[in-house]
Formats: sequence, C-alpha cells, structure tokens
Amino acid sequence: MKKPDKYISVLEPYLNRIQFFSLYLAGAMVFLFLVLGRKFEHTAFIVYHTAMFDTCLVFCVCTFLQIRKNKTKYPYRSAIMMVICFFITMLVQLILGAGSYNYALLPSVYLLALPFAAITQDEAEQKGLKTIALIYISAMLIWVLYTILLMLDCLPPFMRSYVIWEDSRLNVFFHSNTCARGFMMGIALCLGLSTCFSKKITKMFLFLAAALMLAALVLTNSRTAILITCLMLSGIIFFMIFQQNRTRFAFAAVAALATAAILLLFSHSLSQWNSNRLIAQQSASGNAVQQDTSLQVNSQAAEQHSYRVLLAKTNSHRGNEVRQTSSVSGLCLSTATETVSETAQSSIGHSNQNSFVTDLPSLNNRTNIWNAALQLIRENPSILIWGTNSTELMIENTLVPHTHNSWLEILLRMGIIGFVLSLFFTVQTIWSSLVLLRHRRTELWKKTISIMMLCLLICSFFEPSLFFSDCSWHFTDFFFFLCLGYMIQWRKGLSINTTK
Repeated sequence: MKKPDKYISVLEPYLNRIQFFSLYLAGAMVFLFLVLGRKFEHTAFIVYHTAMFDTCLVFCVCTFLQIRKNKTKYPYRSAIMMVICFFITMLVQLILGAGSYNYALLPSVYLLALPFAAITQDEAEQKGLKTIALIYISAMLIWVLYTILLMLDCLPPFMRSYVIWEDSRLNVFFHSNTCARGFMMGIALCLGLSTCFSKKITKMFLFLAAALMLAALVLTNSRTAILITCLMLSGIIFFMIFQQNRTRFAFAAVAALATAAILLLFSHSLSQWNSNRLIAQQSASGNAVQQDTSLQVNSQAAEQHSYRVLLAKTNSHRGNEVRQTSSVSGLCLSTATETVSETAQSSIGHSNQNSFVTDLPSLNNRTNIWNAALQLIRENPSILIWGTNSTELMIENTLVPHTHNSWLEILLRMGIIGFVLSLFFTVQTIWSSLVLLRHRRTELWKKTISIMMLCLLICSFFEPSLFFSDCSWHFTDFFFFLCLGYMIQWRKGLSINTTK
C-alpha cells in the first residue's frame, strides 16, 4: 500500500488544479452548446454528452485520490445515492425493453457541480463559481447579439433556422421558455458580479449587459419567467438598499415594489411594441411580394398579348387555342397571387398565447398536464419503483413532451427514491438561501445568488429544468447545483462563526 501512496503524493500538488480545470472545461462545453447547440444539433449532442461524462470522470478520480489521503471527505452522500438510483432505474428500464436516456449528463451535475466547492475548498475565494458565472454571461450576451441581428434582419443565412420568431416569441435556443430562464440567470449574475468589482467601467458594463438581457427576455413572451425575473430584481434592489439597516427597511420595501411595477409595465409595453412591429413588417413584406407578383403578371400578360397578335397575323385559324392558353395562364397566375397574399398574412407577430387572465386558472394548461401525469402513475404503480423512460403525455389529442414540473418529472423518471432525494435538495436550497439572506454578514453577491436560486426553484415548478438533466435544460441544472454546493458551504461557515 506504500507504493500507491507514494505515487499519490507525487500527484498531490496537481490534483486541485486538475479539478478546477475539469470545472472550466465543463463550463466551456456548456458555452459551446449554448452558442452552437441547435445549429449543429446531432453532433453537438454527441460531443456534449461525451465531454461532460469524461470531465466528470476525471474530477471523480482526483476526488477519490484526495479522499484516500484523508485530505477531504465526500460531503454529499445523497448525490451518490441519486446517481446510483439513476443507473439502477436505467438498467431496469433497459431490461424491460425501454431505451437508455441521458446517461452522461446527470452524473456531471451530482458528482462534479454539487460537491465542487466542498472538495476544492473554494467557498472563500469562489474562483470556480465566478469563472462559470462569467462564462454564462458571455453566452447570454451572444444570445443578445443574435437577438439584435434578428431584429435588424441582418442574420447570416446559416443562422436563420437557429434564431427565429415563434409567432411573436423570440427563440435563440431550443425553446422560448428555455432561453428565458437563461436570460434570467444572466441578469442575476451580472448584478451579483457588479458588487464584486470596484471599477466603475466594469460595473457599468455589467449593468448594461443586464439591461440588454432583460429586454431580450421580454421578447421571449415567457410570462412566468418575466414575472419571476421582476420579483427577483425587486428582491435584489431591496437588499442593495436595506443592507441590514432597519431605518432603511421601509424605503427599501417601497423601492422594491416600485421596481417590480415599473419592470412589469416595461415588459408589457416592449412586448406589445415588438408584436405590432412584427405585424407591420410582415404586412409590408406581403405587400411588396404582392406588388412584385403583380408586375410579373402584367409583364407576362403583355408578352402573351404580343405573342397572340403575332400568331393571329400568321395563323388566324389558331387564335382560339391561343386565347384558351392565355386564359389558363392568367388563371394560374391569379391563383399564385392569392396564395402569396395569404402567405403574407401569416401568424408572425400574433402570439398564440391566450390572455394572462384566461390562462391563470389552469396555469396555461399545466394543471391538466399534472393531473394526467398523476393518472399515469395511478394506472402504472410500478413507475413509483423503477420509473419510466418517457414522460410524454396525451392531453386532448395533443402530445405533450414532458410533465412541465421538475418534481413530477423526477418522480416519473426515477421513482419514489429519486423524488425523495429531489425534495432533500429542495429543502437544502430553501434553507441555505433563507439563512444567507437573513444573516447580516452575508455579502450582497451571495444574497443575489440566493435570490436567483429561489427564483429558479419557482421556475422549475412550471418546467422540468432541475434534478433530471435533459440536454436543453442541462445548463440550468448544472449551474443550480454548482451554486447549491457553494451555498451549503457558506451557510456552514456562518454557523461556525456564530458559534465562535
């Protein structure tokens, strides 16, 4: 046993560096996937899965070597239980004839992101967290650039199937709701990091970046994300002003409420303006196409008339045939003109969403989806034991791809054990956030992270963005658990200082 220990002691100075490199490499892969993932979908999926799994494996090997030297102890047995539960349920589903699913992404969340802060002891300097935060901000700023190019109609040809208007909703990734959550995270990170820098230029740049992301978020028309982002920003404003000074409490509360009201009014106005702009742009485009078509019809009619006169002079007995041919051509051109006119009046600019008041009772049909998911469990109780490979549901002859709820999704995917573990992580998040927000020694950067985490939990009540890493949601899942690992360490640090 001495020889392995001797080799480990040689590697010891490099283990920590390799762990940080593993996190940075994972962040770089997330960045590339966010920027290019949909355009090169199939290739990006394969590369992303493979790279995240290999990166996680390297990190785990370094962690195991450190544990053997008793330099650190693995703090999250629940994370190991989650991964074991995942692979057992996946194996059972394979035996039952179902295909495997996301075998590479989930371990990177629980075995790399979650324990990173404790294993590297980075909770004080937060080098890893801040680096990944900057990577995410960079990706969101590229999304903002895509948005500006789309609005100016300056997108390169190869990007026109990637950055699109879905009705009047901006989409620069897999779904408007997905990129809305990304912008929400980017806004929080910009405001949080602005408190960590002393240079005014850097602060102004981060504030400007946050404002641009907010405008892009509004264009997605993701109403839940917009509302939660407004609440998140009002909470950040509150703690910026409050600073644990009781005399400022009332002023901070009024400022927070005013901020939320102004942002909601701004989001509604900007969304309406964009919808009207798209309708006007589409109408103008349709009129232009119709005019071009009319010119083509007139030009072809003139050519046919000249040709008909010429034929009438040389072959008068064929005049009737020529007239019949001209009539058929005119009819075809008229039909083509009507088709172009109908195409010009497409649905771009018109939102397919109902009014907020109409959708509120059913949470935009989500309550029906949740009832269908629970009914599926009643009809197949074995799901509670080993889960199921697919969570697609049929609602009123419409196929819904997932349950639109993170906790229901994990219950269907991994059974009751995975669901209980997800509740444990949820409690850890809420507990750590409230402790950090309540404590007067907590830095504003950490409070911003805490507010963002609570808002992500609320968002995850409407979308399956946590606990089970689907490829399009993995960037949210990965960063959420990275932050959770740091927050747990910050909370423990506060407890130790309070005891002393």
